[in-house]
Amino acid sequence: MSFDWTTFLLQVINFLVLIWILHRLLFRPVLRLIADRKAATAKAWEDAQRVKKEGENLQSAYENRMTLWEAEKEKARAKLLEEMQGERRRLQAENDRLIQDERERARAVEAHRLAALSQEAENRALRIASQFASRFLQDLATPDLEAKLVERAIEELERLPPEKLVEMRDSVAREGVGQIEVQTAFPLEEARRERLAKALQKACGRELPCKFQVDAQLGAGVRAEVGGWMARANLKDELLFFASKGEG
Repeated sequence: MSFDWTTFLLQVINFLVLIWILHRLLFRPVLRLIADRKAATAKAWEDAQRVKKEGENLQSAYENRMTLWEAEKEKARAKLLEEMQGERRRLQAENDRLIQDERERARAVEAHRLAALSQEAENRALRIASQFASRFLQDLATPDLEAKLVERAIEELERLPPEKLVEMRDSVAREGVGQIEVQTAFPLEEARRERLAKALQKACGRELPCKFQVDAQLGAGVRAEVGGWMARANLKDELLFFASKGEG
């Protein structure tokens, strides 16, 4: 049996052609696919790291903003008290001077003059307090603040003492309450609305339907009414309570 160089060369050529075809049609696409997969994996990892970093930055910014808001709120409250007290002292001093002048001019009309001055001072104090409260309410009324107030209301509902729950549930049963009235200054997102409704229903001890309404006069926050019982966590009620404390 003799060695056939022609057959051998043809086999070599066939093998080289096969290698070229495999390299062009199989190896190169596979290598390109592997490179694409590695690039996509690297990009996904970078995106995940970027999203994580952004989330951490947002969390830090939110915490800083809440800290600043608390500080600004306390600062505004202290400034409001200081201005109201200063105005009250000024008005009192002015009233004393006017009263003394009136006593010197005419004793006969003293009572009438004092009553008029007292009414004027009260009206001016009420106008000033109203202006301060309106400015305070306008500066703080935001959807972010309302979300925090709603969360606080949910936490307080979940921490109601047993005696308060018993009192509330007895009131609901006694009055035959058919639904829970909920008012917010801004429309609530669905998830927060469901959490608030569940907290109220749990406190009532009944699966009462919740009627949600938007009342911009609340400024920011929530007010819930269940028969004669009411839960308040909003700027309007907080400011009214604060004003009543100042008058007391």
